[in-house]
Amino acid sequence: MVDTDLNFTCSFPWLSKNNITEDVWQIREEAHLEYSVIAATASVLAMLIGIPWNAVLLAILVLRQKYKDPTYILVINLVVADFLVCALVFPVNTHSAINQKFTIGHSDYIRCTVCNVTAICFATLSLVSLFTLGLMSLDRFI
Repeated sequence: MVDTDLNFTCSFPWLSKNNITEDVWQIREEAHLEYSVIAATASVLAMLIGIPWNAVLLAILVLRQKYKDPTYILVINLVVADFLVCALVFPVNTHSAINQKFTIGHSDYIRCTVCNVTAICFATLSLVSLFTLGLMSLDRFI
């Protein structure tokens, strides 16, 4: 049996419609719509620019084959992390922003799992990029 309830959201329970007055809820919905348009546009632009450029840069770096240089390895690490964010996280965020709710999956369990995995991927890949930039700075300093 497939759960067809698409009102599932991975949000905080205190932001549910039952706990907020109608005026505040209306303001929240209008702000959410504006945010959704901005977020979807930014995600689509990031995907359209990020995926091809990171793929080209990765191909160039792999073809050069200077794997002994630490900076070179760090640049490859940064490109791969950025490519994965553009290819894995941004499509899910764009889909959610366009639909104004998280609708990927047929059941609440799948939706929550995809939502959490996307959040973990984004956090992990962002930290990888941040630490890689820090290591590149440290490598240049030393």
